[in-house]
Amino acid sequence: MFTKQFWVDALERAAKTAAQFALVMFGGDAVDAWNLDWKAILGTMVAGAVTSVLTSVVSLPIGGTGTASMSHAVELSEPVGRHRANDE
Repeated sequence: MFTKQFWVDALERAAKTAAQFALVMFGGDAVDAWNLDWKAILGTMVAGAVTSVLTSVVSLPIGGTGTASMSHAVELSEPVGRHRANDE
């Protein structure tokens, strides 16, 4: 929880969840953007994002070390641009 990678992972998940909540609020019918209740949509997106971050924090002791996932299959990756000497 105290790593940059954890928070990048958790915030990415939160942004995706917020977008999903917004899509639910739009519904499946034709959307008139001028008449939408943007305050309700924004509130729902924030609630989804906060719920996602809290889920990531709670998942920390269950899942892989340093990730926001509950799955042990998710592992931290090496930062892009870093190469081991044997990879040349």
